[in-house]
Order: sequence, then C-alpha cells, then structure tokens
Amino acid sequence: MNTEVLSDVLLLGATALLMMLYVPQIWKTYTSKEVEAFSMKTMAMRAIANVLVICYGGLQNLPVIIVSASVVVCAEMVMISMKIMYSK
Repeated sequence: MNTEVLSDVLLLGATALLMMLYVPQIWKTYTSKEVEAFSMKTMAMRAIANVLVICYGGLQNLPVIIVSASVVVCAEMVMISMKIMYSK
C-alpha cells in the first residue's frame, strides 16, 4: 500500500471518528432541546477553521481533505442551527 492511499484511509478514519463524536451530541440536543451549555463562539470558530481547511484542500487539490472537512462543517452547522432554534 503506498503512502498516499494510507494517508487517505487514515484521514477518512479520522473523519468517521469525528462524526461519531457529533452524532450523540446532535441526538441529545435534538431530543432534549437544551443548548445553554454550548458556546456559539466556539462552534463558530470550529466551523470557520474547517472552512479554512476546505480552502486549503482546494488549493492543494486534495479532495479527501475537502470531503472530510465538509462533513465536519455540516455537523457543526447542525449544532449551530440547533443552538439558534432552541435558545431561550
């Protein structure tokens, strides 16, 4: 297995683990509607950081990085949306 394929597999594995971290939080937030503990600043900074990673992937022509960061941005946007919708 060459290093490029190994790198892609590792990145996709890391992305899968990141998504597994978000799923329980998204589910709990969706069912409980409790978002007071979430920091909008932190979530926004994470989303912006991942958008920058997407830009980097585009500039370097690295589609695996673009896809991975896009998935994380989507999860973060779901959390931000729930924070806005469920805030009292």
